[in-house]
Amino acid sequence: MSTVQVHKRHHFTGHKNAIYGLATGRQPGTVLSAAGDGIIAEWDVVNGGDAQLLARVPTQVFSVVHMPEYELVVAGQMNGGIHVMNTRTNEELRHLAKHTGSIFYQHYDQERQRLLVAGGDGLLSVWTVPDFQLLHTVQLSENQLRYLTLSPDGNTLAVACSGNYIHLLHAETYQVRQQWAAHDNSVFSLRFLPDDTLISGSRDAYLKIWSPGDAYQLTHAIPAHLFTVNDIAGMENLSFFASAGRDKHVKLWDASTFALLKVIDHEKMEGHTHSVNRLLWLPAEQALVTAGDDRSIMVWDIARN
Repeated sequence: MSTVQVHKRHHFTGHKNAIYGLATGRQPGTVLSAAGDGIIAEWDVVNGGDAQLLARVPTQVFSVVHMPEYELVVAGQMNGGIHVMNTRTNEELRHLAKHTGSIFYQHYDQERQRLLVAGGDGLLSVWTVPDFQLLHTVQLSENQLRYLTLSPDGNTLAVACSGNYIHLLHAETYQVRQQWAAHDNSVFSLRFLPDDTLISGSRDAYLKIWSPGDAYQLTHAIPAHLFTVNDIAGMENLSFFASAGRDKHVKLWDASTFALLKVIDHEKMEGHTHSVNRLLWLPAEQALVTAGDDRSIMVWDIARN
């Protein structure tokens, strides 16, 4: 079995409320954080130091997307607002008002130049980039949409829903290909592996592994955390993936055997003291960035033996 070495590189503080969003920054080796204090900040994960204030919005920010080629950052708010801001001037360019529920997750489909938005109103909205015209809306559920991810070939969009469902859509037309009740509680996180295997995480504390075919089929059900699995990050160059839980733990898993390799906790590794909400893998840095309710961002060096 593979073994993994983990070392904490940095521990950043400065936000005044829980951190819900992470994205790559404007320069290599930087990351953006978005929090309940309405602030989007940029951190240097190589050299450390204080954050640079990038933007401020009036209410809690639940999700953030960076579009570096356009010098744009998009913040999704608790109240359903979507703010488009210039990262060089800090100027707000657009305020997109379509959703009536919180914007829990956004994904930038760079190939198609589209912003995909998952709303707490059960609505999936699709916006053109960089002019942000509304292209599609799909009312997938009466329940909250919590997460979005694209398959490795970019042709399938997976959507996690608070109604316990996973929805698979055609990424060009947004027609539903498959939908099923995947967990015993809300589905909060999703991640495709390079072979199209789909991993889902839920409020039922399970990770489930779904194998591709004519329809996705369950192959593994893993009692992974004590509480909600908030996020899943692929670490493809190491053949790992990571999960983040409301139980304050980050766990590293073998992407082939699905065996647990490492637990990053507070007691043994000085990890998070409250729910871990978001993960971001930086392959060039071989670093995993974690953020949570303790208002902290931590950067972990990860190596495979």
